[in-house]
Amino acid sequence: MKYKTYTPSAPTIERKWYVVDAAGMTLGRLASRVAHILRGKHKATFTPNLDTGDFVIVLNSEKVTVTGDRMESKLYRRHSQYPGGFKEFTLREMMAKDSRRVIEIAVKGMLPHNRLGDKLAKKLKVYKGAEHPHAAQKPEVIDISNVNVTTWRPKSVEKQQDASVVHEVGTYVPPKEEAASSWVKVAESVKDKPALRLPKAEPKAKPAKKAAKAPAGADDLQRIEGIGPKVKQALYDAGINTFAQLAALSGEELTRIVKTEGRVNIVGDAATWPKQAKLIVDGDEEGLKVYQDRLVGGREPNE
Repeated sequence: MKYKTYTPSAPTIERKWYVVDAAGMTLGRLASRVAHILRGKHKATFTPNLDTGDFVIVLNSEKVTVTGDRMESKLYRRHSQYPGGFKEFTLREMMAKDSRRVIEIAVKGMLPHNRLGDKLAKKLKVYKGAEHPHAAQKPEVIDISNVNVTTWRPKSVEKQQDASVVHEVGTYVPPKEEAASSWVKVAESVKDKPALRLPKAEPKAKPAKKAAKAPAGADDLQRIEGIGPKVKQALYDAGINTFAQLAALSGEELTRIVKTEGRVNIVGDAATWPKQAKLIVDGDEEGLKVYQDRLVGGREPNE
Protein backbone atom coordinates (compact mmCIF):
# COMPACT_ATOMS: atom_id res chain seq x y z
CA MET A 1 0.00 0.00 0.00
CA LYS A 2 1.41 3.33 -1.07
CA TYR A 3 1.06 6.46 1.03
CA LYS A 4 1.02 9.90 -0.45
CA THR A 5 1.81 13.16 1.33
CA TYR A 6 -1.23 15.37 1.26
CA THR A 7 -0.69 18.87 -0.09
CA PRO A 8 -3.67 21.24 -0.16
CA SER A 9 -4.47 23.05 -3.39
CA ALA A 10 -6.02 26.49 -3.80
CA PRO A 11 -9.62 25.29 -4.41
CA THR A 12 -9.57 23.03 -1.32
CA ILE A 13 -8.36 25.66 1.17
CA GLU A 14 -11.15 27.01 3.38
CA ARG A 15 -10.62 30.42 4.92
CA LYS A 16 -12.52 31.88 7.84
CA TRP A 17 -12.73 35.40 9.18
CA TYR A 18 -11.94 36.21 12.81
CA VAL A 19 -12.46 39.39 14.83
CA VAL A 20 -9.90 40.26 17.50
CA ASP A 21 -10.29 43.04 20.06
CA ALA A 22 -6.89 44.68 20.70
CA ALA A 23 -8.09 46.73 23.70
CA GLY A 24 -5.78 46.09 26.66
CA MET A 25 -3.59 43.59 24.81
CA THR A 26 0.18 43.88 24.70
CA LEU A 27 1.41 44.75 21.20
CA GLY A 28 3.89 41.89 20.82
CA ARG A 29 1.56 39.18 22.12
CA LEU A 30 -1.24 40.42 19.89
CA ALA A 31 1.00 40.50 16.80
CA SER A 32 2.43 37.00 17.36
CA ARG A 33 -1.01 35.41 17.75
CA VAL A 34 -2.45 37.25 14.75
CA ALA A 35 0.53 36.19 12.62
CA HIS A 36 -0.06 32.60 13.77
CA ILE A 37 -3.61 32.70 12.38
CA LEU A 38 -2.61 34.49 9.17
CA ARG A 39 -0.07 31.76 8.40
CA GLY A 40 -2.56 28.98 9.15
CA LYS A 41 -0.42 27.24 11.75
CA HIS A 42 -3.53 26.40 13.74
CA LYS A 43 -4.72 24.10 10.95
CA ALA A 44 -3.82 20.47 10.31
CA THR A 45 -3.38 21.36 6.62
CA PHE A 46 -0.64 23.94 7.30
CA THR A 47 1.93 24.03 4.50
CA PRO A 48 4.94 26.35 4.88
CA ASN A 49 5.07 27.41 1.23
CA LEU A 50 1.31 27.97 0.77
CA ASP A 51 -1.21 30.49 2.05
CA THR A 52 -3.45 28.32 4.22
CA GLY A 53 -4.30 30.95 6.84
CA ASP A 54 -7.46 32.87 7.69
CA PHE A 55 -8.45 36.53 7.63
CA VAL A 56 -8.11 38.55 10.82
CA ILE A 57 -9.93 41.79 11.70
CA VAL A 58 -8.32 43.75 14.53
CA LEU A 59 -10.46 46.35 16.32
CA ASN A 60 -9.59 49.14 18.78
CA SER A 61 -6.05 49.54 17.49
CA GLU A 62 -5.66 52.77 19.49
CA LYS A 63 -6.11 50.86 22.78
CA VAL A 64 -3.21 48.44 22.38
CA THR A 65 -0.67 48.57 25.23
CA VAL A 66 3.07 48.14 25.65
CA THR A 67 5.26 47.43 28.66
CA GLY A 68 7.94 49.55 30.27
CA ASP A 69 8.94 52.83 28.61
CA ARG A 70 8.50 51.56 25.04
CA MET A 71 6.19 54.45 24.22
CA GLU A 72 9.33 56.59 24.17
CA SER A 73 12.17 54.11 23.61
CA LYS A 74 10.71 52.11 20.69
CA LEU A 75 11.61 53.89 17.44
CA TYR A 76 10.39 53.58 13.85
CA ARG A 77 12.87 54.64 11.17
CA ARG A 78 12.60 55.13 7.43
CA HIS A 79 14.63 56.79 4.68
CA SER A 80 13.52 58.22 1.37
CA GLN A 81 16.89 57.29 -0.25
CA TYR A 82 17.50 60.98 -0.89
CA PRO A 83 20.06 63.08 1.02
CA GLY A 84 18.52 64.25 4.30
CA GLY A 85 15.57 61.88 3.91
CA PHE A 86 16.00 60.07 7.22
CA LYS A 87 12.96 60.20 9.52
CA GLU A 88 12.50 58.78 13.00
CA PHE A 89 9.33 58.45 15.10
CA THR A 90 8.66 57.18 18.60
CA LEU A 91 5.88 54.70 19.30
CA ARG A 92 3.85 57.47 20.95
CA GLU A 93 4.09 59.59 17.80
CA MET A 94 3.12 56.63 15.61
CA MET A 95 0.11 55.87 17.83
CA ALA A 96 -1.03 59.50 17.59
CA LYS A 97 -0.50 59.59 13.83
CA ASP A 98 -2.01 56.19 12.87
CA SER A 99 -2.32 53.39 15.42
CA ARG A 100 -3.29 50.95 12.67
CA ARG A 101 0.21 51.10 11.16
CA VAL A 102 1.74 50.11 14.50
CA ILE A 103 -0.12 46.78 14.51
CA GLU A 104 0.43 46.21 10.78
CA ILE A 105 4.19 46.72 11.10
CA ALA A 106 4.39 44.46 14.16
CA VAL A 107 2.48 41.63 12.46
CA LYS A 108 4.34 41.96 9.16
CA GLY A 109 7.64 41.62 11.01
CA MET A 110 6.49 38.18 12.24
CA LEU A 111 5.55 36.90 8.78
CA PRO A 112 7.93 35.47 6.13
CA HIS A 113 9.99 38.21 4.49
CA ASN A 114 9.15 37.27 0.90
CA ARG A 115 6.26 37.38 -1.57
CA LEU A 116 4.29 34.89 0.53
CA GLY A 117 4.58 37.23 3.52
CA ASP A 118 3.30 40.15 1.43
CA LYS A 119 0.32 38.05 0.40
CA LEU A 120 -0.43 37.01 4.00
CA ALA A 121 -0.24 40.61 5.24
CA LYS A 122 -3.09 41.58 2.91
CA LYS A 123 -5.46 39.37 4.91
CA LEU A 124 -5.00 41.55 7.99
CA LYS A 125 -7.63 44.28 8.44
CA VAL A 126 -6.96 46.79 11.25
CA TYR A 127 -9.46 49.46 12.35
CA LYS A 128 -9.78 52.12 14.97
CA GLY A 129 -12.82 51.75 17.18
CA ALA A 130 -15.16 48.79 17.51
CA GLU A 131 -16.77 48.91 14.02
CA HIS A 132 -15.71 47.21 10.79
CA PRO A 133 -17.22 46.92 7.28
CA HIS A 134 -16.91 43.12 6.93
CA ALA A 135 -20.26 41.98 8.28
CA ALA A 136 -20.99 40.17 4.97
CA GLN A 137 -18.11 37.77 5.65
CA LYS A 138 -19.79 36.72 8.95
CA PRO A 139 -16.60 36.90 11.01
CA GLU A 140 -16.25 34.89 14.18
CA VAL A 141 -15.33 36.76 17.36
CA ILE A 142 -12.39 35.19 19.17
CA ASP A 143 -10.92 36.17 22.54
CA ILE A 144 -7.33 35.80 21.43
CA SER A 145 -5.94 36.68 24.85
CA ASN A 146 -7.61 33.64 26.44
CA VAL A 147 -7.27 31.11 23.62
CA ASN A 148 -4.22 29.02 22.82
CA VAL A 149 -3.80 29.69 19.10
CA THR A 150 -1.71 26.52 18.64
CA THR A 151 -4.26 24.05 19.99
CA TRP A 152 -7.25 26.36 19.44
CA ARG A 153 -8.50 25.61 22.94
CA PRO A 154 -9.42 28.04 25.73
CA LYS A 155 -6.77 28.63 28.37
CA SER A 156 -7.27 27.43 31.91
CA VAL A 157 -9.17 29.73 34.26
CA GLU A 158 -5.98 30.54 36.18
CA LYS A 159 -4.25 31.79 33.00
CA GLN A 160 -7.17 33.78 31.61
CA GLN A 161 -7.07 37.56 31.71
CA ASP A 162 -9.82 39.41 33.56
CA ALA A 163 -11.76 41.29 30.85
CA SER A 164 -13.52 43.54 33.38
CA VAL A 165 -10.28 45.36 34.25
CA VAL A 166 -9.64 48.33 31.95
CA HIS A 167 -6.01 49.40 31.63
CA GLU A 168 -4.72 52.76 30.51
CA VAL A 169 -3.09 52.84 27.08
CA GLY A 170 0.66 52.30 27.31
CA THR A 171 0.63 50.63 30.73
CA TYR A 172 1.69 47.13 31.67
CA VAL A 173 -1.10 44.55 31.69
CA PRO A 174 -0.50 41.82 34.31
CA PRO A 175 -2.01 38.38 33.59
CA LYS A 176 -3.92 38.48 36.88
CA GLU A 177 -4.55 41.44 39.15
CA GLU A 178 -4.32 39.59 42.44
CA ALA A 179 -1.05 37.83 41.51
CA ALA A 180 2.27 39.44 42.46
CA SER A 181 3.25 39.78 38.80
CA SER A 182 4.80 43.23 38.90
CA TRP A 183 8.32 43.78 40.14
CA VAL A 184 7.06 46.28 42.72
CA LYS A 185 4.89 43.65 44.43
CA VAL A 186 7.65 41.08 44.27
CA ALA A 187 10.11 43.51 45.84
CA GLU A 188 7.64 44.32 48.62
CA SER A 189 7.10 40.63 49.37
CA VAL A 190 10.81 39.79 49.73
CA LYS A 191 12.26 43.00 51.15
CA ASP A 192 12.37 41.60 54.74
CA LYS A 193 13.80 38.22 53.72
CA PRO A 194 17.54 37.52 53.72
CA ALA A 195 19.23 37.47 50.34
CA LEU A 196 19.73 34.01 48.89
CA ARG A 197 23.40 34.20 48.05
CA LEU A 198 25.86 31.37 47.92
CA PRO A 199 28.96 31.85 50.07
CA LYS A 200 31.97 32.89 48.07
CA ALA A 201 34.57 30.22 47.70
CA GLU A 202 37.83 31.03 49.43
CA PRO A 203 40.53 31.77 46.86
CA LYS A 204 43.26 29.17 46.81
CA ALA A 205 46.51 30.47 48.21
CA LYS A 206 49.24 30.57 45.61
CA PRO A 207 52.39 28.77 46.59
CA ALA A 208 55.04 31.27 47.60
CA LYS A 209 58.03 31.43 45.34
CA LYS A 210 61.19 30.16 46.93
CA ALA A 211 63.48 33.12 47.33
CA ALA A 212 67.21 32.68 46.81
CA LYS A 213 68.88 32.37 50.17
CA ALA A 214 72.15 34.28 50.03
CA PRO A 215 74.60 33.52 52.86
CA ALA A 216 75.94 36.44 54.86
CA GLY A 217 78.71 38.28 53.01
CA ALA A 218 77.99 36.52 49.70
CA ASP A 219 78.61 38.28 46.39
CA ASP A 220 75.98 38.69 43.68
CA LEU A 221 77.14 35.96 41.31
CA GLN A 222 74.58 37.02 38.70
CA ARG A 223 77.02 39.69 37.55
CA ILE A 224 78.69 36.90 35.62
CA GLU A 225 77.33 36.21 32.15
CA GLY A 226 75.53 32.83 32.06
CA ILE A 227 74.58 32.66 35.76
CA GLY A 228 70.88 33.04 36.49
CA PRO A 229 68.92 32.91 39.78
CA LYS A 230 68.74 29.10 39.86
CA VAL A 231 72.44 28.64 39.04
CA LYS A 232 73.35 31.22 41.68
CA GLN A 233 71.29 29.35 44.29
CA ALA A 234 72.94 26.07 43.26
CA LEU A 235 76.38 27.62 43.76
CA TYR A 236 75.33 29.05 47.13
CA ASP A 237 74.10 25.61 48.20
CA ALA A 238 77.48 24.16 47.15
CA GLY A 239 79.30 26.66 49.37
CA ILE A 240 80.51 28.98 46.58
CA ASN A 241 79.56 32.43 47.80
CA THR A 242 82.20 34.86 46.54
CA PHE A 243 83.89 35.74 43.26
CA ALA A 244 87.23 34.67 44.72
CA GLN A 245 85.95 31.17 45.38
CA LEU A 246 84.48 31.03 41.89
CA ALA A 247 87.75 32.16 40.28
CA ALA A 248 89.65 29.34 42.02
CA LEU A 249 87.55 26.62 40.38
CA SER A 250 87.72 25.15 36.91
CA GLY A 251 84.93 25.04 34.32
CA GLU A 252 84.61 21.24 34.67
CA GLU A 253 84.13 21.49 38.43
CA LEU A 254 81.46 24.18 38.06
CA THR A 255 79.57 22.19 35.44
CA ARG A 256 79.67 19.13 37.72
CA ILE A 257 78.30 21.16 40.66
CA VAL A 258 75.43 22.55 38.62
CA LYS A 259 74.53 19.12 37.21
CA THR A 260 74.66 17.52 40.66
CA GLU A 261 72.12 20.00 42.02
CA GLY A 262 69.67 18.92 39.30
CA ARG A 263 67.90 22.30 39.25
CA VAL A 264 69.06 23.64 35.91
CA ASN A 265 69.83 22.48 32.43
CA ILE A 266 73.37 21.76 31.31
CA VAL A 267 75.30 25.01 31.32
CA GLY A 268 77.62 25.16 28.32
CA ASP A 269 79.52 28.30 29.20
CA ALA A 270 80.56 27.29 32.75
CA ALA A 271 84.20 27.30 31.57
CA THR A 272 84.04 31.10 31.25
CA TRP A 273 82.83 31.78 34.81
CA PRO A 274 86.27 31.55 36.54
CA LYS A 275 87.73 34.01 34.03
CA GLN A 276 84.90 36.50 34.63
CA ALA A 277 85.19 36.07 38.39
CA LYS A 278 88.94 36.76 38.22
CA LEU A 279 88.36 39.99 36.28
CA ILE A 280 85.84 41.10 38.93
CA VAL A 281 88.25 40.25 41.75
CA ASP A 282 91.05 42.18 39.98
CA GLY A 283 88.71 45.19 39.51
CA ASP A 284 89.09 45.16 35.73
CA GLU A 285 85.58 46.37 34.89
CA GLU A 286 86.53 47.41 31.36
CA GLY A 287 88.06 44.03 30.60
CA LEU A 288 84.97 42.30 32.07
CA LYS A 289 82.66 44.31 29.83
CA VAL A 290 84.67 43.47 26.69
CA TYR A 291 84.84 39.80 27.66
CA GLN A 292 81.08 39.57 28.27
CA ASP A 293 80.27 41.43 25.03
CA ARG A 294 82.28 38.81 23.14
CA LEU A 295 80.36 36.03 24.90
CA VAL A 296 76.99 37.56 24.05
CA GLY A 297 78.06 38.08 20.44
CA GLY A 298 78.96 34.41 20.11
CA ARG A 299 82.68 35.08 19.55
CA GLU A 300 85.48 33.22 21.26
CA PRO A 301 87.03 35.61 23.83
CA ASN A 302 90.74 36.19 23.57
CA GLU A 303 92.68 34.69 26.45
